[in-house]
Amino acid sequence: MKLHILATGVNGTAYLVGSGSTLVLLDCGVRAKTMRERLGIFGIDPRSVDAAVLTHEHGDHACGLADHPFRDDFPVFASVRTCTLLQHTTEGARPLRWHPIPSEESFTVGSLGFRGFPVPHDAVDPLGWLVQERDTGFCLGYTGDAGHCTKWMRETLIAADRILVHAHHDEDLLRAAADIGDGTRQRLLNRHGQLSNDQARDLVAWLVARGRLDGVLLGHLHPRWNTRTRALAEIEVALAAVARPEIPVCCLRAGQLYDWEGGRPNLARA
Repeated sequence: MKLHILATGVNGTAYLVGSGSTLVLLDCGVRAKTMRERLGIFGIDPRSVDAAVLTHEHGDHACGLADHPFRDDFPVFASVRTCTLLQHTTEGARPLRWHPIPSEESFTVGSLGFRGFPVPHDAVDPLGWLVQERDTGFCLGYTGDAGHCTKWMRETLIAADRILVHAHHDEDLLRAAADIGDGTRQRLLNRHGQLSNDQARDLVAWLVARGRLDGVLLGHLHPRWNTRTRALAEIEVALAAVARPEIPVCCLRAGQLYDWEGGRPNLARA
């Protein structure tokens, strides 16, 4: 399995998962021009992308569907209510083929299998995803945006070999920030907002102690209310506490390619 980081900031999120000739987007939060440029870094033609799988309808995860560079009738998979909402907001765009997926229902796109699970976020019907390579069984877990980690999330993600966690903010930095209003601050801190470094740390510690997790990717860090140093330090504390300090932890940035050939981690490009 390969993971191409197209965008992972708070202004846009898009990851491309590949296995063999199969290429599937996880979220599509950048416009067509940027999408073409980011795919071009990896030598990928947008028309070769097979489908998109969405976590939720917010613009930084779905705005790229309105002017997408993919083929006509491009397949889009998301929860039932997310599909319904986005069908209305993308009217007049190039044709898309919508696939509403009930929570916990599995489906396949080429050599990749997908299973969604509900996450707590202030969207209409958000899902995180398990992505499994059918030939090897290798499994990537993706939290998407979530305000806290539920029992359902933890027990689903226990199947993951690697996990992509959206660690949005450091609580101390966010609480002290003078550049936001109290309403925005409370939205981010509440149980349907965004995960903090502390919450990401606790999730990782739980999964490592009980599952098969052996790699952590951190994305969606806010440029003012988080830092790579703070986010990495929290995860490293968790791994030391469960006596697994050797597990690799990375903060993502656009242009990176992670190649897990046969389940072995390899950062092919940074």
